[in-house]
Amino acid sequence: MTEIQASGDFEKEVAKSIGKEAADTFFGFLNAIVRPPSEELGQMLRDTVRFHRFKNQLKILQKAELLARQSGRPIKPVDPKLLASVVQHGSSEDIDEMQDKWAALLANAAIDSGRRANLDVSYADILRQITPRDARVLDMLSEFYNGYHDIAQGIGRTIPYRDLKPLFYDDIDFLLASDNLKRLNLVAHGRTEFDIHITTLGLYFVERCTPHNSDKETL
Repeated sequence: MTEIQASGDFEKEVAKSIGKEAADTFFGFLNAIVRPPSEELGQMLRDTVRFHRFKNQLKILQKAELLARQSGRPIKPVDPKLLASVVQHGSSEDIDEMQDKWAALLANAAIDSGRRANLDVSYADILRQITPRDARVLDMLSEFYNGYHDIAQGIGRTIPYRDLKPLFYDDIDFLLASDNLKRLNLVAHGRTEFDIHITTLGLYFVERCTPHNSDKETL
């Protein structure tokens, strides 16, 4: 029995929800990323939980465990502040695509605790402030940027407004959303306020919230 398993009621609820075998794998992952392994994680989850949020917490942590395991990389402890943010803020997300980003951020932190992990807590703070539509815009901007094989050519290239316009109710809606992303330093304006491009911070944020692909070179 692991240290976290010893805390009791929470673990019983997890086992009831996903089955004992899956629960053993789940808690094995948690013990690997929590430093030091302790009952504090179970207490943290219980303190923030209602049944609805519990289901979201469990989904995100299960997804993170799967992503980390599929990477084939050693799983390492993560910053406690990052884990606390995932538990507290990620659990309020009901939309799968946002849960996937929380899970990817946690999984990437667990398999890559080097220099790329320095801003993970900041990325979590950004993630809690953006909407699913914001995330889609950032993904589009990142894909547009990565379409240039020459990095120098990609820097500062603005995506045509017509490509983003279908996501917004009207021009004002776009301007408000883009200004909010600019406030977070994820995008910058080009020649006009309708021209936007992703920033370096935005690129690394998107990368860190995307499942690791060992076949793809990182930025």
